[in-house]
Amino acid sequence: INTLGGPHGDVNSNKKPIDSRIRTTAKVKLDLIYITENIISMAFPSDLSQRNGSAPISGNDIRAVSLFLKRRHAGHFMIWNVSEESYDYSLFADQVLEYKFPGHPAPPLGLLFKICTSVESWLDADEKNISVTHCLTGKGRTATLLACVMTWIGEFSSPVEALQYIAERKGISVEYLTIPSQRRYLQYFSNMLDGVKPRSEPLLLRRIIISSIPIFGDNNGGEENNGCCPYIQLFKCGKLIATAAPTSNELYATNTSQAKLELKWIKASEGSVSFS
Repeated sequence: INTLGGPHGDVNSNKKPIDSRIRTTAKVKLDLIYITENIISMAFPSDLSQRNGSAPISGNDIRAVSLFLKRRHAGHFMIWNVSEESYDYSLFADQVLEYKFPGHPAPPLGLLFKICTSVESWLDADEKNISVTHCLTGKGRTATLLACVMTWIGEFSSPVEALQYIAERKGISVEYLTIPSQRRYLQYFSNMLDGVKPRSEPLLLRRIIISSIPIFGDNNGGEENNGCCPYIQLFKCGKLIATAAPTSNELYATNTSQAKLELKWIKASEGSVSFS
């Protein structure tokens, strides 16, 4: 089991020490890490028996995860599934709570607080209880949520500090673990904990300007063509409500009623791009 366990207090001396019994290596490798003694982060539990023979293995073997949790934490584990995907919850005695929101945008603030209070209630119910959180990869959504949870229950003074601790436990950088929008929402969460409320009056969004163009490729045009195909997606309560591309052209397929936006390649040398 990949638990990244180290000496007691190896990352942050004021956190609960990681019990030596969880610093073991099993024959089945699981992407499962004890962030603290009672908070676990893991990748999606997949049914590998349903996998296509040529498809790459992703996530954890669901039966191995089930066996692991039942052997070590029988009757004391609860899983928070924030992946948008379901699986056979009976393998976990139906101890799974499902919260759905997309992976790339940050989780809605209201949902963050709802999950935080849910985890807190479970951990407070019994000192033996543990929480297990996963998205599809065990990275962005999971780390963002756990940073908020650990701040909410008083393990850290800020979600940014908590995120850094989580990244260290996983042995990867904060930048690789999360995307900018998720880190920005951690600051929003921190602001709300400090009593700063979001604006209540509606705002009219007229234009969005990206002041520098990130480089994701050259569109087969060589280095001088470095850039990307940017587009904007707007979400409300975790649901996509609008998409905008830096062009007014819309292509309609002849055999479908669905509209397709034509994405425009923007060179980094152009400096900026606007969406109206």
